[in-house]
Amino acid sequence: MEIDKKTIKLLSSDTRVNILKSLSRRRKTLTELASEFDLAKSTITEHLSKLEESNLIIKQETGRKWIYYELSSKGEKLIKPKTPTPFVILLTLGIIIIIFGSMSLGIMDSGSSQFQSAETTAKPSIDGIVHEEVNQFNPLPISLVVLGLIVVVFSVYKIKKLKS
Repeated sequence: MEIDKKTIKLLSSDTRVNILKSLSRRRKTLTELASEFDLAKSTITEHLSKLEESNLIIKQETGRKWIYYELSSKGEKLIKPKTPTPFVILLTLGIIIIIFGSMSLGIMDSGSSQFQSAETTAKPSIDGIVHEEVNQFNPLPISLVVLGLIVVVFSVYKIKKLKS
């Protein structure tokens, strides 16, 4: 969402930002906002008119004596930005890579919850002595787990950065 200079100047007031945050929880009347912020109704009215001019809030007349104020779609996007889908997909992909790598390592064995080390096989030699042979270590599963962790950490970092 693009924010112009007028909107930035408008948001330089803590009271207006707090009004937007308050309206993000639910719609409210002028009286509710004035008592919540312990300000005069005229002061709140001035802030609300500026927010309404910038299309950050909408005035909702109910047909009764109450007039409610609520966030517009522009105000919603400003106060509660949605998490971009690509980062959610990237996070999910990272978790899948970690699971696949862990299963390849034998860490997440369906029959056992214990850590599995490299397999050894016993092979008798010509002289009758049994020698244990250690199977070759495969670096691919560890690489997958590390790659998955990097992808997950990057995704979480980007999502948190966008939300703040």
